[in-house]
Amino acid sequence: MLAVGVGSVPILALELIRDDLTHGDRVFLWVVNITVAVVFTIDYLVELYLSSNKKAFVREEKIGLAIGFSIAAIFQGLLVLMIAQYIIAKLTD
Repeated sequence: MLAVGVGSVPILALELIRDDLTHGDRVFLWVVNITVAVVFTIDYLVELYLSSNKKAFVREEKIGLAIGFSIAAIFQGLLVLMIAQYIIAKLTD
């Protein structure tokens, strides 16, 4: 998980110049973001499933749970922005 987290930082930094990227690069960035979110979510859920004391796991792994919720919120926000951008582009064509 550390490798996924650290390895995705340079790619996530591309969000800062998203408007300057080609469509293909933006799609690649979106796929990487979704993949990282899915990997972290699966990891958390597997660890929760394997935990013998689920309440203690949730209490101790607050950061993982917060990351999962924040990633979900970020992607919902990005999805809304992407849909809005698409609609605006279609209306101005």
